Amino acid sequence: MGRDGARSADRLCDARGANASGRARGSGGHSVVGGGGLSDVAQRGERDEDVETVSERRGPTAGRRIGGRSVGEHVFVKLRGAADGREVGARGLAEAERQYSRAMVHLRIVAPAGRAAPALDVLEGFPSVINVIYLPHAARKPSGDVILCDVAREDASVVLEDLRGLGIHRDGSIAVELIDTALSDAATVAEREAEGAPSDAVIWEEVTERTSESASLTPGYLVFMVLAAWIAAVGIFLDSPILIVGGMVVGPEFGPIAGFCVAAVQRRPGLAARSFAALAVGFPVAIVAVLVASLVFKATGITPDTFSAADHSLSNTIASPDFFAAFVAFCAGVAGMLSLTTAKSGALIGVLISVTTIPAAANVGVAAAYGDGSSFRGSLGQLAINVVALLVSGTLTLAVQRAIYGRRRAAHVRRRAATAQAGSPPHGAQDQTGGRW
Repeated sequence: MGRDGARSADRLCDARGANASGRARGSGGHSVVGGGGLSDVAQRGERDEDVETVSERRGPTAGRRIGGRSVGEHVFVKLRGAADGREVGARGLAEAERQYSRAMVHLRIVAPAGRAAPALDVLEGFPSVINVIYLPHAARKPSGDVILCDVAREDASVVLEDLRGLGIHRDGSIAVELIDTALSDAATVAEREAEGAPSDAVIWEEVTERTSESASLTPGYLVFMVLAAWIAAVGIFLDSPILIVGGMVVGPEFGPIAGFCVAAVQRRPGLAARSFAALAVGFPVAIVAVLVASLVFKATGITPDTFSAADHSLSNTIASPDFFAAFVAFCAGVAGMLSLTTAKSGALIGVLISVTTIPAAANVGVAAAYGDGSSFRGSLGQLAINVVALLVSGTLTLAVQRAIYGRRRAAHVRRRAATAQAGSPPHGAQDQTGGRW
């Protein structure tokens, strides 16, 4: 990159840095470049050496002041595959991939008049909060001041609870987004200041939002339950493990199960009722759908006139609940909750949950269609045992995580109280709990 490229990057930072900060959410492959990291936008085809040369020529980025507060300069760039064709250099991209951990969380805060200063004091009091940007009178709906910042994932819920204690979420708004990659020495230092590991940190507000969305009884949820049960039923008829796994993949029941566990720990009766309704309606609908489909298959000659679980190994296993069935369900519940609450989630977690529920529900329908009372009772018992084990293990896992967070929160409150006694109390220190969490 030549001098013209450097000047263009300067103009981009000065003219649009604040707006770009609001648009960089951490999703969609954006990166935040600031602090001690790169300070230019590398154009397509340029060499790493060019980027390093420009960085050395320009030196450290000078700070700016917005609304009387110091604000660091940032450049937001897209990694490979960007729509505008920009890329970072090869060495910078490799570094970005090595740092990919979602260790930082981006907050966009709209603070009503009179609450921006207390909010800024809260943010600036955390060593794990960086890139604090203050834009007075920038928000129109709702009206107020805009504050942008990045916080280490481990301290995200603690910071959010302090902000809710100021009532910002009632008259303003707080948006939380994960940052895919942060190329910044300041971000590395902030993450080190936070206790724990980013991959194990729980953002409780995110957990609540995700479970609230997936725990409701909707037509789409019922359709997926029926489709999953039908696929699993065909797998039972054909004694095909592949089709059984296919039904597990489609099954959506993890959402209501997780919602009920979260509701039990948070004491949210509304969420618990919605989750229970989704489970109480979803499984009977799936069983009835399999019953009807099995009767149609038998009447049209697609399946035999008789069906015995003893002649089908998968059906026989499903209809024979034992200790290992409950043990697998318990482990699945723990794994599911850890997947939901931490940054270690994966698509296979839903399959693990479904392995204990969808096949059992499908086998209940098949046994009912063929009048196999023994298989019907065994499969129904399997389903009940598995659902209970999932709910108990999931709730226990969340309770333990919540207790760990409670100790972390209590330590933060004690440190803040000690700081207030040593000097003047910070704005907003009067509310130490605030909010449901």
